[in-house]
Amino acid sequence: MASRLTLLTLLLLLLAGVCAAALPQSEFGDPGTPEPETSS
Repeated sequence: MASRLTLLTLLLLLLAGVCAAALPQSEFGDPGTPEPETSS
């Protein structure tokens, strides 16, 4: 039981890390990079 809970926790942490790293890049983008929609 304990090992399964530990594995689930680690998986959740990994997913949270991946989401946190991927979301700001895809949705918000870098603040220094202007979007093509605004320039055109």
